[in-house]
Amino acid sequence: MQADPTSWLGPVSTILNVLTSGKFDRTSKVAGESPMDLAVMAAKLCLRHGDKERARALISVGLKIDPQSPGLLYVGRILERYQATAPPNSP
Repeated sequence: MQADPTSWLGPVSTILNVLTSGKFDRTSKVAGESPMDLAVMAAKLCLRHGDKERARALISVGLKIDPQSPGLLYVGRILERYQATAPPNSP
């Protein structure tokens, strides 16, 4: 995601799929990042690209794994505020 910001959807989808499957070691690190760190990074990237549904899915699945994740709770609040201030019928 950081190496090639234009090709964000593939890595984000992979992170979502891995988190959804539950088949990962919660203590493992990928490029120095924990699974929850990657979920936060992916959710932020989705918001930057206007993909609120995928951001919501990442936040939801991440909070099921770690309900106290400060990063996911923070990004979740950003998404809630965005939804609250968005004009009616906006995507």
